Amino acid sequence: MDSLLTYIHNKKDIHDTLFLKFYTQLRQGIRLGYNNGPYEALTSSGLDFIRNDSLRSAINVTYTQLPFFQFFSHQVDDKSNARISELEYNFINHSAFEQEDGSKSLGFQFKVNDVIYNQDFLWVYDLEKRKYDEYIVRLQQMRNSLRGLKVKIDEELKK
Repeated sequence: MDSLLTYIHNKKDIHDTLFLKFYTQLRQGIRLGYNNGPYEALTSSGLDFIRNDSLRSAINVTYTQLPFFQFFSHQVDDKSNARISELEYNFINHSAFEQEDGSKSLGFQFKVNDVIYNQDFLWVYDLEKRKYDEYIVRLQQMRNSLRGLKVKIDEELKK
């Protein structure tokens, strides 16, 4: 993302191969996840054995929030990917070609000159940046929630 932004802002030409490398990395999706196993094990055996009401509540709240953080980040990803696919169609063709060694492959071919300045590409970049920012927010929320729970657990274990 940063490499492409440098080319965009500096109005520098970029070789097609380098652009495709950066673009492919830009388009790598992120899916947030977490391990719900420990919580499921706790709830199946009953949380009643945790005597501290505050800790028991914190565990429930934390593991109730995590699916929402995951859901919202995935929703942003799913919605933007549909739009990105539409936009990509305006500046990239997928085409069959033959490699130097004679093997056949699929690859990208640009429909436009100076793809780095193409409005459709810039919209794709913007959508990817927004997705990235959303992931960061959701990861921070997950981390803060889990850290808060860890503090409560540590306090209980010290008693």
